[in-house]
Amino acid sequence: MGNFGPVIIANIPYSDLEKLSNSVKKCAGVYILKAPSGGPGTPAVDAHCWFPSLDDSIQFEREWAASHDD
Repeated sequence: MGNFGPVIIANIPYSDLEKLSNSVKKCAGVYILKAPSGGPGTPAVDAHCWFPSLDDSIQFEREWAASHDD
């Protein structure tokens, strides 16, 4: 993997985890889930995602943001 950091998606509701998994896999990435940055009791998790290239990271960020525009 390149010399760039992970894409961090904060406070993902549990109901969006399958969508996250599919989106990360589509861009050939991997992810780990961590405690939510929203603090204890937040019904969510943070995802730290890594991709094989910076272009893949950017593509994922754009697609994830577009899927969450309300």
